[in-house]
Amino acid sequence: MSRRVIVLPRAESQLLEAAVWWSENRSPEQALRWLDGFEAAIASLETDTRRLTIAPEDALLGFTFTIRQLAYGLGSSPTHSAIVELRESVVYIHAIRHLAQDEMSPTDI
Repeated sequence: MSRRVIVLPRAESQLLEAAVWWSENRSPEQALRWLDGFEAAIASLETDTRRLTIAPEDALLGFTFTIRQLAYGLGSSPTHSAIVELRESVVYIHAIRHLAQDEMSPTDI
């Protein structure tokens, strides 16, 4: 099944902010590789959502939809996750979060 992937403005900003941080604190080359890879992983949700897992905060936040996440990192360990709402024909990317951040609150989505 093909779905439309929509990266909401807040998530787009967070993705770019993380890439800038990576560039300034790691290397510009790594930042570009990380950004390209994460964007490709997000785009792949058009045809394959099997990598999405239920976000740990899902039961705590009480939304009317299930909060899922797509974990991503350059190496074998993910560093960030895309916070996702999966609908029948649309995948909404609500936020990009570092895995070390505190648990989400309703205002984070």
